[in-house]
Amino acid sequence: MAAGDISPLRSREVFSILIRSRRFWICVFQFILGPLSVMPIITHQAALLQGKGLSGMGSAVVVGLYGFSVFCGMIVGGALSDRIGREWSYTAGTLSILVGSLFLLFVPEGTGLGLPFCYAVFFGLGFGTRPSMDSATVADIFKGRYFGLIYGVLQLALGIGLFGGPILGGFIYDR
Repeated sequence: MAAGDISPLRSREVFSILIRSRRFWICVFQFILGPLSVMPIITHQAALLQGKGLSGMGSAVVVGLYGFSVFCGMIVGGALSDRIGREWSYTAGTLSILVGSLFLLFVPEGTGLGLPFCYAVFFGLGFGTRPSMDSATVADIFKGRYFGLIYGVLQLALGIGLFGGPILGGFIYDR
């Protein structure tokens, strides 16, 4: 859907076009499934690390490092996506999340800070790429007068994933 497709239309007509757009539905599912898959990890990371024997202070340091890494990932991800393209940057961010997840998965009982630090850096950098690239990618796809409306609808989808992810993580843990 290019800028000329929707600029002279009203909001209701925009929704009519959107619900028939495959690209829009791909974005909706990505905005739901992305946070649905990572929010259980983010929400429960401190509890998981403490369950593996890391102290409360050690867990707090790892979560703080994760937060700093997210901040760095936002800057690096945005700059990288402008330089090498959104697809390659998104792929690099996804691989970084995967590597961080593997570090977390293999944290042994009675762990030190080594693997948790690696998790925090890789997972945080990868997750940080999302905010800058999500908005830029949607702007690339849905240019025009109704971008704000379209992005707002996609943010609703994001909210569903952000809300459901921690609940899903707790449900899986309880099972």
